[in-house]
Amino acid sequence: MLHMRLSIAAFFGLLALLLLAAPAGYAADGKKLYKWVDSSGEVHYSDTVPPQAAPKGKDVLNDEGITVHKIDAAKTPAQIAEEERQAKLREKKQRLAKEQAARDRLLLNTFASEQDIINTRDAKISALENLIRISQGTIKSLNEKLSGLMKTAADHERAGRKIPPYVLQRMQSVRNQLRSTKQYIAKKRSEQEAIREQYERDIKRYRQITADQHQ
Repeated sequence: MLHMRLSIAAFFGLLALLLLAAPAGYAADGKKLYKWVDSSGEVHYSDTVPPQAAPKGKDVLNDEGITVHKIDAAKTPAQIAEEERQAKLREKKQRLAKEQAARDRLLLNTFASEQDIINTRDAKISALENLIRISQGTIKSLNEKLSGLMKTAADHERAGRKIPPYVLQRMQSVRNQLRSTKQYIAKKRSEQEAIREQYERDIKRYRQITADQHQ
């Protein structure tokens, strides 16, 4: 009987060693152990998972019933689409942050002070203003020329003569020049306004960057 008891003890000792030697997540016979939930919410433990339950996710257990790995439930098309949308938003946010950082470096490397920004802004606006003044002088000259041509045309009409074609052609040419010059002035005014807006943003950003640096 003593020999039999020792044999049984040795058997269980050997069995325990085999269980301890089994890889985590596997039963003693080498099969994985799973914990899964069916459609009614009931929890099951087995070495296989039915196909209909597999998409819901499962836990991989070791021989002591402890979870060693979780296999998440399969994602729905809506979840996949939302993750892709969030990934694109993160990518866009990172891209915008890099672009802003590059603009900030350029701003700091270009201007030594806020006054430098103001001086550069005013110089650009002044240069455009000079072009506008020149164009306004051109308009004045064109208007005078058009007035002379119109007087010539009126003189011919009062005399009962036909207005010469060259007079009509020159009048049309002057009107075209007037229209183009006015459009040019309007464009330069728009450029001035754009410069004011851009440099106003630059000044505010410069203040923010330099304030952050001194904190």
